[in-house]
Amino acid sequence: MIKKLYKQYKLYLVLLILILMAFLLWKLNGPSGNIGDFGLNLFTELIGIFITVALVERIISKQKSKEMIPVKAAVYREIQVLMSRIIGFWAEVYDCSVPGDNPQNVRDLLNADCFQKMRINLNMDSNANVYPETTWWNWFESNGKEFQDRCNAILNRYFIYLEPNLYKELHYLLNDSLLFDSMRNTVIIRRVDEREGIPKPKVLEYYLYMQESTYKTLLNIYDWCEETYRELTDLNYEVHKVQINYANKKLSVPKSMIDYSELLEQTSKFIKWQEDHKVIEEQ
Repeated sequence: MIKKLYKQYKLYLVLLILILMAFLLWKLNGPSGNIGDFGLNLFTELIGIFITVALVERIISKQKSKEMIPVKAAVYREIQVLMSRIIGFWAEVYDCSVPGDNPQNVRDLLNADCFQKMRINLNMDSNANVYPETTWWNWFESNGKEFQDRCNAILNRYFIYLEPNLYKELHYLLNDSLLFDSMRNTVIIRRVDEREGIPKPKVLEYYLYMQESTYKTLLNIYDWCEETYRELTDLNYEVHKVQINYANKKLSVPKSMIDYSELLEQTSKFIKWQEDHKVIEEQ
């Protein structure tokens, strides 16, 4: 951090040191000495140079910023689509699996408590709210691939223009959070379990885990979208906001919420399998 600041403001630091030295020459030699006169002249010259450099750099910075606005708008539009798709996906999961009121803002949705409700309620064998009909297994797999491809395309296409912190968050989301890979792998894990005869309950909890850092990453990207949306709309750019939308009215009993008697039966079978498996290992 210190090294980065030094590189960024190196010229200003050098000028400030020279200004301080000139000031000391002026004051320590007295107002009437030759060295004092030289120090005063040097001091005023350096002050002028400092102000000129600052003004020129500000003008150049504003010009560069103005020229980059169209690029920033293009970046925003792609990240907005990515985030809207991710948020829309999980909002739909919540709507279809968790009883009670739906989250009405992004922060209420993207947190550990909310995800745990989805994990323990979503019946993966049921159909997602899409046409043509498909199970949540397949819907998780296809959306995980889509999100992964979109995020990868943004990083490859705009890596030169992305702000460092934004690049870091997107890179983490793609490569380190394991969110997209986990979504894609739910159906693979199920197939392996079926082949090995492992009777896991068919709820999301047994097939996908979300790291705490992933929530923070998603919210940091969302915050960037909010800030950039305000900036672009102030400049009269037509862009869409990242927000939660629900397609249908909430059902009193969500259609993809697992029946608790069914879950109890599946859990009992899995516990018995675990106990039997341990007995086999001990023998």
